[in-house]
Amino acid sequence: MKTGTDMAENRRLVRSTRDRVLGGVSAGLARYLGVDPVLIRLGFVILMLINGLGLLIYTVMWLIIPPEDQPDLPGEEAIRVNFEDMRQSAGRLIEQVPALPVLGVVLISIGALFLLAEFVPTINIRMVWPAVLILIGALLLFRRR
Repeated sequence: MKTGTDMAENRRLVRSTRDRVLGGVSAGLARYLGVDPVLIRLGFVILMLINGLGLLIYTVMWLIIPPEDQPDLPGEEAIRVNFEDMRQSAGRLIEQVPALPVLGVVLISIGALFLLAEFVPTINIRMVWPAVLILIGALLLFRRR
């Protein structure tokens, strides 16, 4: 029978290959910490929205944490395997997004708003975000019809 210290010594941080939304980082980290993966995912999203740090941390962890089916990969090999996994995941994500033209319109609109705010100082960019979200929602709804 394993004791608590034996289980703690055998526990390793690995990316999940089964319970993954993007790279398996959140599920692997949640399993390692013994918490719900939704909490970890939520933490990454909040950090991303606050200062963008969540995306950076997630990406670095995706690169350096080995997948659960290959936990003993040496460092450079793990990075190579993880980078290939990132490339494949990005390809699948792009294939699944049928609204790429909508995304293009949204990105151009956001860029135009930031540029407009530089030339018209009375525009408060924080007041524009609700309009941008409404625009995104409307474009996605009308695109489906």
